[in-house]
Amino acid sequence: MELYEDHIVLKRGRLLGNFDKTTYLKDVIEVQLKKPGLTRAALVVSTALDHNGGNLTSPDANAIFLASKQWDEGVAFKRLVEDQVSRIKGSAESSPHSPADELTKFKKLFDDGVITEAEFSAKKKQLLGI
Repeated sequence: MELYEDHIVLKRGRLLGNFDKTTYLKDVIEVQLKKPGLTRAALVVSTALDHNGGNLTSPDANAIFLASKQWDEGVAFKRLVEDQVSRIKGSAESSPHSPADELTKFKKLFDDGVITEAEFSAKKKQLLGI
């Protein structure tokens, strides 16, 4: 398992070669850590892209199985991923989607008399790169 700024890579060894799956954090819905029972523990990353009508299409594709001695590492990794997902989704929600969105926001401020025409023009030039 490797965590990067905007994605994670789940790595598993296979009998016929290695398996790496990249998942972008913006697509993550949930990170689950399943306790060991009759089977090994598992870290499962759910994304909107993996769901089909509310059911995971292939949960094993997003699962890393852990040995009992790796449980604490799995708990720590789960927290790191959840924190990074929260940061990414929080910054995406708080930032405008495009310069056009920003321009619309400033046009409304100008129309409402909150900013002057000079302030609106300056912001417009900045957003349009003029």
